[in-house]
Amino acid sequence: MIAILLICLEIVIYAEVVMVYLSDLSALYALIGIVGGLALAIWAYCEKSGKENTKGGITYDLAMMSKTPPPAGEDKDDGSNNEEV
Repeated sequence: MIAILLICLEIVIYAEVVMVYLSDLSALYALIGIVGGLALAIWAYCEKSGKENTKGGITYDLAMMSKTPPPAGEDKDDGSNNEEV
């Protein structure tokens, strides 16, 4: 996300320098696209994060699984694979 913000900031600064140097406002077209692209990227990231961090999301469920103790009848896994063939 930081990389997207930095790239957008770089394009905005470049467009402003071009507008001053050439006395031409046609670089504003690039700025309109940048704002739209940045808004879309932030919206998509927030949607993804919201789905992951709610009940039923993978991040939330994994965090909750690590906090719950195993049932009383089951032993903790000691890492050995003792399957009978």
